[in-house]
Amino acid sequence: MKWFKKKTNETPALQPTPVSTTQPTAVHHSDWRAYDDVADDYARAVAPHFAPIAADLVAFAEIPAGGRLLDIGTGTGTVLKAAQDLDAFGVDPSPVMLRHAKGLNVAAAETINLPFRTDTFHVATAQFVLPLFTKLDTALFDIIRVLRPGGVLAVATWEAGEDELTKIWRELTERAVGEEMMRDEMRELEPQAAVAENKDRLEQALRDAGLHPVRVERRKYKLEMSRDDYLTEKTTHPRARFVRSMLRAEWPQFLENARAMYAATFPDNLVDFRDVLFAVGTKP
Repeated sequence: MKWFKKKTNETPALQPTPVSTTQPTAVHHSDWRAYDDVADDYARAVAPHFAPIAADLVAFAEIPAGGRLLDIGTGTGTVLKAAQDLDAFGVDPSPVMLRHAKGLNVAAAETINLPFRTDTFHVATAQFVLPLFTKLDTALFDIIRVLRPGGVLAVATWEAGEDELTKIWRELTERAVGEEMMRDEMRELEPQAAVAENKDRLEQALRDAGLHPVRVERRKYKLEMSRDDYLTEKTTHPRARFVRSMLRAEWPQFLENARAMYAATFPDNLVDFRDVLFAVGTKP
């Protein structure tokens, strides 16, 4: 789904049609791959836990005073909130997610067709969205296009890895739809995961896109959350949305079984350690 067509050079630099955060927006349920149906859960139980990572991403980008920032896949606006003292704008393909970005400058738009002039922003950020791009090189091309010469792209991605928490969820979802089907579907749902979740491949992808120099760092985060919030986070992921689309009426029973499994294994409040890759590259 395309929310905007390419703007011509006559179009003002920052005038895509904004999404209202006060009036109701129609919800489209036709495509389970979209985040529309899980936007409320994501805003309530997931986004607040990622605020420290968003703040570190903004700091990592080293945005110059008076610089303009564009946040790609902004969702509920976590990065924009961390950059509230800056001239920051966010885009996301889901208007329903953007309803939760109240008071922020946002618009519905696809990454591969950004509605901005070339050389507009000093910095672009992308938090946990790179794995979702169908064609990473195409997405990076348009992001870099709207950066000014000397501007930077700063991204944050989860590094690949599995602990007991994620292992149980993976096994539950694979058991529900079949291991082979789940594996094949995840390759389609997160086509760039193998690149985005690997330090060396991520660095090379940014270099191949024409950014130089490129710097990648690994940081570990200690996320404390309730067991219920953890499971809610899992249900917002592409893996769970696919399982839900397959199980349909049996989805509530799947969730009940998952809650019982986690309750029998983990305490009410969890400490979840996760590795995040931060990468920054400069446009020549």
